[in-house]
Amino acid sequence: MHAVTGIGYQGLADTAALIAELQDRGVAMVIDVRESPTSMRTGFASVEIATACLDVGIEYRHEPALGNSSDNRQGFKHAGPGREKARATMTERLGRRAAGAAMNRIWQAMHTGPVALLCMERDEEACHRRCILEAFAAKGFNVEFAPTPPVPPSLFTAAAEERTVEPR
Repeated sequence: MHAVTGIGYQGLADTAALIAELQDRGVAMVIDVRESPTSMRTGFASVEIATACLDVGIEYRHEPALGNSSDNRQGFKHAGPGREKARATMTERLGRRAAGAAMNRIWQAMHTGPVALLCMERDEEACHRRCILEAFAAKGFNVEFAPTPPVPPSLFTAAAEERTVEPR
């Protein structure tokens, strides 16, 4: 059986960059786990992602039952008690019938090729898809957790390093 992994498009330049990363990972199917597969960023709504995937032979499916509701999203933003509460809420939701059916469809897809769970958040630790991946890992399935992306250097730090002060 093939692996399931996660991917977030935040910080990627465009849909082409997303597709390139999916191809680099050998993904056969993308499962969109956003509750509502829309985006304020051009090119990242479900129709656009599905079209780009299909153009290169990657299947696309949206599983809204695995989405994180808007009332639970804020908790994932910062490490600590708020994130732990949001993770507990999401884990409880994964026990619901609709989510279980969606997880079974992912399990079936894993028989045909590597699967990537798609959401906006690049940092998997700050995204609900981590809970989904952990649920698969807990059942003994092959899960490839993404490394935490590096934090970009601060603009203020870069500006301070460029500035030199002449002695008086």
